[in-house]
Amino acid sequence: MNTAHDAGQTVKFLKYIPVTYASYSYSVIPIILAVYSLRYVERFVDKITPVVTKNFLKPMLVVLIEAPIALIILGPLGAICGNGLSTVVYAIHDKLGFIAIGLVAGVYPFVVMAGMHHAFTPIKLGMIATTGYENFICIGELCSNMAQGAASLAVALRSKNKDFKQIAGSSAFSALFAGITEPALYGVTLRLKRPMLGACIGGAVGGLVGGFFQMKCFGIATPAIVTIVQYVEKGKPQTLLFAALTILVTVVVTFVATLIIGSEDIVDEDDDLDFVEESNAQLLDNEISITSPVEGKVILLTEVKDPTFSQEILGKGAAIIPEKGVVFQRIQESRETCPYSSYSSLWK
Repeated sequence: MNTAHDAGQTVKFLKYIPVTYASYSYSVIPIILAVYSLRYVERFVDKITPVVTKNFLKPMLVVLIEAPIALIILGPLGAICGNGLSTVVYAIHDKLGFIAIGLVAGVYPFVVMAGMHHAFTPIKLGMIATTGYENFICIGELCSNMAQGAASLAVALRSKNKDFKQIAGSSAFSALFAGITEPALYGVTLRLKRPMLGACIGGAVGGLVGGFFQMKCFGIATPAIVTIVQYVEKGKPQTLLFAALTILVTVVVTFVATLIIGSEDIVDEDDDLDFVEESNAQLLDNEISITSPVEGKVILLTEVKDPTFSQEILGKGAAIIPEKGVVFQRIQESRETCPYSSYSSLWK
């Protein structure tokens, strides 16, 4: 398809239907649209295919129907939406300046949760290819990653759960030094909710600082402390100081904000077991008295001449041979006349 496009030829599906040329490298929106439409195609094919042919006929029909829809309609539409998104993003940057970087850094964790951060990759590559640097998305990513690491570090210091403290500490290390934020995002900040707010605040403040210093990214490596050299501009060693100050401000603000906002600690499973054992011990020590609603003789449930009860199918218990045909109801402090006057009729 690239060859046909470079040669200026029109690509057609089945020799009649024109296909709009679009590049799907690092694309996310076309995939989302295609999978969403696949849901309805699969339902339709499932209704029209006989049961005995579903194993081989259904997958084939789904592909034959969905492929043209995805390539002719949804794919180009998604590519257009992706290009429009990049245009809107950089238009906001042009209007708001360094404030836009703070906004991106603040909301970037939610972009990662939606998986839309991959849509920015071709945008960043295009900017670096044309201008030699990228000064918007990459700066927001750096501040967001540092904020996730700092929030996890604050949680690790405050948590009393040994296992969770270890998880939060390792997540903070991977986010700060390797730029891998998924463990911190899904395992710590999003799980506890309030540390996510601290990370958003710190990321936004750090983004404002980075935008104020007019930071630029000259590489495409994962934003982290170990990759800080990609933010150093040739002939301007002070840019290394700017990047370090941006990281420092982000980490400090996020750490302090997370400590101030606080969060609920994860309860240790051992503590839960100890609490349950103590509760059970207290129940065993206490005497429990059960008031019988019927006057009569108490016998074992296994002596009842009914297998449903004698085999304890309905659970353990006891039986009473009534002496009087009266059943007392304690809640309403009333009594009702029982129609059963003998033991045999009671269990029948």
